[in-house]
Amino acid sequence: MWKAGRKSRTKNPYGKKRKKSNLENLRGRSTPARSDEGDSDRPSVVGDDALVNVGLAPPPTAHNASGSGRIRLDTAMLHPSQVAEVRQNAENKLHELSSTGATQRKCSLLGDPDNAAATPLDETRFVIVSLTQLNELMRAVKCKLCSGDVEIGKEDREYGLAVKLVLKCANCGDVSTAWSSPRVDGESKAKPFAINVLGARAMQSTGKQQTAFNDVFSSMNISSRGLHNKTWQSYVKTKLTPAAVRASQKVTADCARSVRQLYAELDLANPGNIAVSYDGSWMTRGHSSHIGVGTVIELFTGLVLDYVVLSNFCAGCERAPKESDPAYEEWKAKHLCQRNTTKKAGEMEVEAALILFQRSWERHKLRYTTVVSDGDCRTYLALRDADVYGFIKILKEECVNHVQKRMGTQLRNLPKQRPAGSESLSGRGQADWRPDQQS
Repeated sequence: MWKAGRKSRTKNPYGKKRKKSNLENLRGRSTPARSDEGDSDRPSVVGDDALVNVGLAPPPTAHNASGSGRIRLDTAMLHPSQVAEVRQNAENKLHELSSTGATQRKCSLLGDPDNAAATPLDETRFVIVSLTQLNELMRAVKCKLCSGDVEIGKEDREYGLAVKLVLKCANCGDVSTAWSSPRVDGESKAKPFAINVLGARAMQSTGKQQTAFNDVFSSMNISSRGLHNKTWQSYVKTKLTPAAVRASQKVTADCARSVRQLYAELDLANPGNIAVSYDGSWMTRGHSSHIGVGTVIELFTGLVLDYVVLSNFCAGCERAPKESDPAYEEWKAKHLCQRNTTKKAGEMEVEAALILFQRSWERHKLRYTTVVSDGDCRTYLALRDADVYGFIKILKEECVNHVQKRMGTQLRNLPKQRPAGSESLSGRGQADWRPDQQS
């Protein structure tokens, strides 16, 4: 029975203890402990106005002494003179980069100041030579069996640019045979010739394909057969594309490392957050291109950090046998599909941006937090809605050239949009923007 002045018997006789919120616990544990180490380097008495916590301060130092999994971040506080020195050093470094040529700047950042030409890994050399001129040299050579005259001829067997050469003796007949090009190392049973792979790579570098390859070397009387389309496609899929991907990954990794070192020299608060420019392009003009590419370039250095190629078309799939065909399963097992997206040409730029930004931290330990792009806001809106970096927001900066271009276009179109009967825009004291005047 309850009695006045006395609390009834309950589970908590003295009341329930108020539980601290997670925020209060975090504040209590994150209070930095006072340390005597390094106090001699700090001023003994410093007012609040003498310490500045700015974005150009060194990165916060992390401590995890208890081993509980929680990390305490101590923000570095700088004196105004130190802040001014950091900013001045950053401005000097950026001015040095902007006043240097693009090629020299990139080579110095990547550790190649001499811009030395790359040398091949092997000693293979190719030269275009006439067999008639070559046999002029062979007159000084005699057969080691009968001391007869020898000459080099070409057999009927040829694969692309590689031909079967035969050494003939006037007395002994055929002495020896050899191919005009070595074969490429690989796991395939039929290893392709190096000259054919290099020829295909040369055509790709000029933007040409298999038809141009055959036409060029047929006109030079080097190869009358050229390469079949299936052979060309196999070179592209199994040799050229993997080699290009490996080379690009190495280059972008070196570029990312140089960018991280640069931002560390600039002494920014968070070197992982960088400024980049992004843009997309297509293989053909118009809105019907099947292949698009998106590229991320660091703003101060001009180094390419990442790229992605999107294709909504595969030539192999178009020529594939039907599913009812008995050969379909065998073809499908060997097929390397070139289609990696279902987006149309107008959506490829946005899709490429999402792919590049979402993998930036995993691939390079970098965040693209400031983006300079064109006037198309679809890419920025997609990145903002996707929350690529969580609570870290992406800032969009307008390109001055694109702003100038859009403003000039609007001003030149202004006289054309004037309604009939309205006041003229030309004359003394009026804006005279005729389409034929670009100034």
